[in-house]
Amino acid sequence: MGLFDEIANRATGATNPNQRMSPAAERAMAADSRVSRAVAQANERGREIRQQERDQGRDPDESIKTQDEQVTAQQARLGNLPEQQPKIDPMEIFTPKTIQVLGTLVDTIFGNKVVGQAVLEKLKAAQEDPNKTIQDALNEMTNREFKEFIQLQEKLTTPGMNFLGDGPNKAFLDNTLFVDDEDTGATIRSLLEGSQEGIFGIDDPLVQNVRNRLLNNPELSFFQNLGIGTPDEFMSQTEALKALGPRAAESLRVLNPEIYYGDLDEKGLGFRARTTQELENLAKMDISSANKGLARAIANARMELDRMRGGRDNQQAGIPSIVTPPVTPPVTPPAGPGKPIVPFPPYMPNLPFPPQLVQGAPQFNYGAFPQFNLSTYAQQGIANPNLAAFYQNLGRIA
Repeated sequence: MGLFDEIANRATGATNPNQRMSPAAERAMAADSRVSRAVAQANERGREIRQQERDQGRDPDESIKTQDEQVTAQQARLGNLPEQQPKIDPMEIFTPKTIQVLGTLVDTIFGNKVVGQAVLEKLKAAQEDPNKTIQDALNEMTNREFKEFIQLQEKLTTPGMNFLGDGPNKAFLDNTLFVDDEDTGATIRSLLEGSQEGIFGIDDPLVQNVRNRLLNNPELSFFQNLGIGTPDEFMSQTEALKALGPRAAESLRVLNPEIYYGDLDEKGLGFRARTTQELENLAKMDISSANKGLARAIANARMELDRMRGGRDNQQAGIPSIVTPPVTPPVTPPAGPGKPIVPFPPYMPNLPFPPQLVQGAPQFNYGAFPQFNLSTYAQQGIANPNLAAFYQNLGRIA
């Protein structure tokens, strides 16, 4: 620990002012009077902070964190610690998914456990411990447990009707939490409403910092949009999500989609959906109450899903993805008075008739028959009206 950290811990009350300084700090105090004055001021401020903690019924040695602990807590809040990352459980690999789901259902239906039991127990313990905050409980959770926490918080706002028609998950939220088969008396609703300080919002310094960087992004040229020569100061969505961390990104996407998908000029981040599951979740949202950016994301998600499903269905059937417009059948005009049909006369004395074959008679000149010079249009034949729809569709495809 450096001299600066040692003085800072005394100023925040994390270190007992009566505790002796390290040998290096004592040498620095002896060599420079300014260091001695800084240590004295830090000790005085630390005593005041520690007394305030005692007045509120907390132990300052437990409730006040050192500089190193604060850095660790900040990384834990973002979900970046190694112990928070998903781990491979051999039992989950070799146990069929159906059996895992059935085991959870058995505990839920026939026991006193509810969905998110472990998460709710940690929230309950934090609310009862005066030396522990809700954020401390969230920092101790794995990223998988934090995702369950966000899903539980979503039940407070999601208008999902249960089988009794009581409203938004009312039956679940009104359940009381059982721990070791004992009723704690605390409803799930009260536990979730009392732990909303762990939800990331637009006023969070981390979110504000990322949004400010996105606002300052330079305009990209055509080739820079393709990833060629992109400036170093440009922050992409991938880089922004990495800066937010998995927990802030999950919290904003599920609980504050108007910030996650909203435009930058309406206090949003302007993110786009990246997975099919995200598209499906967006398509289910109410577009009427969304802001501009979120409404556009919902509309784009619905169109993209419609395109994906339509293209897949047509390819499976071997049909190109061309929607044939409705064909209007040809309109046959009503029959009216036309030219009279003149029957061929049975006998015309001026027309020559084929001669009878008489042996030794001269050959008949067939050129004596009258010649009919038909126009080009007449030689094309008469179009079949039943093929009009076929030629109309053929013209559209071409």
